Amino acid sequence: MLRLPGNATCSSVAASQAFVDSNSMEIRFVSSLTPDDEERLAQPLLQLVCSVLDQLPLAYTLRIETTSGTAVQRTHESIESDDEFEY
Repeated sequence: MLRLPGNATCSSVAASQAFVDSNSMEIRFVSSLTPDDEERLAQPLLQLVCSVLDQLPLAYTLRIETTSGTAVQRTHESIESDDEFEY
């Protein structure tokens, strides 16, 4: 386990097989927010990240789970386009 001054203990977390398959990616974000702040910021953070992902030609499901157990989620299907996408 990794312990940094002023931060919570970090450890390796196994991915939940309910959401992960061979064609998926799971990203974990650990913050120093209070549970109340997590509750307040979960929806705006979801909207912000989705506004970026919506510009890309990909399908995604983004789920944010707070420490208190609240979950917000958005699923977006891939956009079929004749235009070539440039990175």
